[in-house]
Amino acid sequence: MTKRKISTTQYNLFFNDLNAALKLAYTARAIRLTWLGRLEELENIESQLRQAWIDRGFTAAEVEHNGLTALSWDLMQLGWSERRSPLEVFRLPVLKMIEDGIKPISDLVFANFDPSRYPFAARYRFADLVHPIDVEKTLRKFIEKGSQLADPPDCWDSYKTVPLKKYILLRRPIPVIPGAYQVQRAEAFHTPHIGLLLELSMSERDIEAAIDDFRFHIAEAQWKNGLRNSFVDRVFKEWARGSALEADQGVISAITQIGPVLAGLQAYDTMIKNGGSQKRGARATAAKTTAEFFMEGDPRRDFHKVGQWLDAQRNKIEMMKKDLIQAYGHPD
Repeated sequence: MTKRKISTTQYNLFFNDLNAALKLAYTARAIRLTWLGRLEELENIESQLRQAWIDRGFTAAEVEHNGLTALSWDLMQLGWSERRSPLEVFRLPVLKMIEDGIKPISDLVFANFDPSRYPFAARYRFADLVHPIDVEKTLRKFIEKGSQLADPPDCWDSYKTVPLKKYILLRRPIPVIPGAYQVQRAEAFHTPHIGLLLELSMSERDIEAAIDDFRFHIAEAQWKNGLRNSFVDRVFKEWARGSALEADQGVISAITQIGPVLAGLQAYDTMIKNGGSQKRGARATAAKTTAEFFMEGDPRRDFHKVGQWLDAQRNKIEMMKKDLIQAYGHPD
């Protein structure tokens, strides 16, 4: 497998965010082919959550910025928030509004919610399934900023860092590890405590993944409680870089693969919107439309190539569909 040769902060972050997002992208599209009705139920609940938070006094932009629908999903599904933005802290008035609204909204929207209707979500957050990667937006950003991912750090504001304009920021999906539960307690101790409970029947791989993932939550809890130390810094940096195992198992392994994968997915989505592969001319039209995303003179502005990339992504989605059916069967 071709290994990535670039090791800049902005590339490593985008590389790991994108690999995680692409795995979910295939899954979400395979689910749509097999459990369309169930996925639409989740999307309808997402709309209800958004409206419920707006009814509590937030604007639509504030609901999005503060991740309030994701918070509702996470507390219902996991029992804790997977926001994973330790540097973002709610202002006290906003925090009070959230604390006052979270339970009434959950009681209202999730009153008749049955997680067993969605077996395909066993290892995925509901919040991620209803918010997959925006492929078109990401493709356009990559075409615009892709060359900057390899740039070394600049001297900016007298600090050796990377200007934000050189980043392509994505929201990285967080996998769910069945059988792993967090416990946070303060009232029974003099100081806050955080713990991890694991079901004894869990596989070795899941146990190791849960323990490794829990390191982030320990670091995040220490950060939020004012404890700044080398462990916190190291774990946050590891989270940004990702592990070597994740890199080897990723959808992409080199920067040259990013354009074809994103363009192939964008063309696939366009084909589906145009009636699917069975509709005459839908594939060719989708390939031509997507090829025009690239600049004049760019060798990737070739609808024949884009058509091949579309076929490659469609094959991956079909394989994922078969895997999901094998794992969970057809819906009732």
